[in-house]
Amino acid sequence: MTAPGGSWSGLLSDETDVDALSLSMPPEDIRTSASGGKGSSKRSSNYTQEEDIQLCMSWENISTDSIVGNEQPGKAYWKRIVEHFHANRTFHFNRSVNSLEHRWDTIKKECSKFQAFYEQVERRHPSGIPYKEHLLEAQTMYTNKPPNKAFQFIHCWLKVRNCPKFQSVDKSHKRPSPSKSSTPSERGAEEQEGDGSGRSQTTDPTQTSQNKRPMGRKGAKERWKTGGDAGPYKESIEELILEKEEKKPREEEKKLKEERWRETKMIHQQKISLEKEKFMWEQEQRIMFVM
Repeated sequence: MTAPGGSWSGLLSDETDVDALSLSMPPEDIRTSASGGKGSSKRSSNYTQEEDIQLCMSWENISTDSIVGNEQPGKAYWKRIVEHFHANRTFHFNRSVNSLEHRWDTIKKECSKFQAFYEQVERRHPSGIPYKEHLLEAQTMYTNKPPNKAFQFIHCWLKVRNCPKFQSVDKSHKRPSPSKSSTPSERGAEEQEGDGSGRSQTTDPTQTSQNKRPMGRKGAKERWKTGGDAGPYKESIEELILEKEEKKPREEEKKLKEERWRETKMIHQQKISLEKEKFMWEQEQRIMFVM
């Protein structure tokens, strides 16, 4: 299969690590329409890959924070994202709230579109097809759609595609519909998209085992209070219970021994008392006979 550009063919050679694509892709040259505020960069409105990746990481970090969550006004939500963005950056220029929010809208839109094409490729091919081949075919499908430009956010897509929050956002968007420019195979895959008739999917090296959507704010706080499903002291409690169960037979045995000892002691005392009475009686008898 041929890629839409020579750079993709070189990047996705057999020796290439797909997860490292974000470090080798050329900087994306889309300009943002938002104007910078007091902290905006003086250099240019173009975003570098480092900025894009940090923005994706900050968005994921704040969006999946179950304790605080995003159940707050949009301004406060994006203020936290911007603060995280600037606190964890490895570069030395700033971005305003408006600029970052506008940039994320663009990233989210394009990555969701590319994700739809990638899922189509997965459903159409049997398992065993190389992951890099799927990426190349999805890139071709993306480029064949108006405005017929190559996908410029592969570095962002690799970061957010397995994020449960992004997956929920992606599902809320309608996937691209078949167009006249699509090939028959592409149109067939798009028609099968929602009928569940697709074949087995290729295992994705970047797929994580956690595909659950983050729990709600109330649930997270309650779980934090109790320490999760087990509670913060479950292990200690279980150890105490086990120790108590182990001690129980020993305590019962000890109690039984003590009872036996008390009975033995009482019998011994009674015996001594009887012997003493007998001795006294014998003494009295002797005195009486002597007299």
